[in-house]
Amino acid sequence: MIITGSENRIKGKGYTYDSSSAYFTSECPDLNNDFLEIKLDFFNPAIIKDIAYLRINIYRFDNKNSNEARTIILEELYEVKQQNNIIRISNDFSEGKYEFLYGFIFKDELMKKYPSFNFKKCIVMK
Repeated sequence: MIITGSENRIKGKGYTYDSSSAYFTSECPDLNNDFLEIKLDFFNPAIIKDIAYLRINIYRFDNKNSNEARTIILEELYEVKQQNNIIRISNDFSEGKYEFLYGFIFKDELMKKYPSFNFKKCIVMK
């Protein structure tokens, strides 16, 4: 479920980036399928109660050789669940090089000026 009305609950001016490797495992999405499935398998499900939301950012690089210049394709917040934290998105992406950043923010970070976004990064081609 996508979280709406979240702009009133988020006070940060940006994010600091942190690794997700201590919290969950996940395979990078496959752009050759009809749907993109991003599944987060938490090592310790007890932390789910401390998570504010799941976040996914998708960027398209301006060209396949680029490592910097990119365009925002999607930035969404999703509800975290006790089980089956799977984000499924229709794969209507054109050919190109994409960067996926997905993970979560802890509840106690929400009121900080720059909360930590614990994420996994994937660069994939279509």
